[in-house]
Amino acid sequence: MSDQRAIGFFDSGVGGLTVLREVVRRLPGESTLYLGDNARAPYGPRSDDEVRRFSGECLDELAARDVKAIVVACNTSSAVALPTLRLRYDVPLLGVVRPGATAAALATRNRRVGVIGTIATIRSRAYFQAIKEEDPFIEVFEQATPDLVPLVEAGRLDGPLVEDVVRRSLEPFVDGGLDIDTLLLGCTHYPLLGNMIRHVVGPNVTVIDTA
Repeated sequence: MSDQRAIGFFDSGVGGLTVLREVVRRLPGESTLYLGDNARAPYGPRSDDEVRRFSGECLDELAARDVKAIVVACNTSSAVALPTLRLRYDVPLLGVVRPGATAAALATRNRRVGVIGTIATIRSRAYFQAIKEEDPFIEVFEQATPDLVPLVEAGRLDGPLVEDVVRRSLEPFVDGGLDIDTLLLGCTHYPLLGNMIRHVVGPNVTVIDTA
């Protein structure tokens, strides 16, 4: 008999719903349980110690509900806390950094990849290291974009103000002469701004969604 227990999903807020959506689409028969820590979002500006502590408290809650696996659908938590978290639980813990890095490495044609994420994610260099492990010859350009998560948490996904914030956040990739052909969205909130991000970077840049 197959394991009927739920798969747990954790994010600092609503961004992990983009990952949950993909899992439900691909595995419609699975039961799922989602925990979003909206009370303490965003995690990106916080210290690594806070990210690890908050993530552990949330995963403790999911583990107490006897889930069969946990998807850490938060890039900041995956980048900063996942190695420590894996020592605490018997259930499998899945992160989102490695899948995104693999997809970006496969997508780039000129081996110039941009990565956007929270302050903590970019500080960790997790995506830089993961992409380099996939292909050491890829040039990786990272940019912290802390103004994007609050937009998503507030439900502001389009309009002139949103375009202005996205354009300013992505300025190094649009006007900085970096000549990337692939942009990795290193935060599960960012796919909800995907249409605006694609509009700003233009058709010659492939946008990779970690979900």
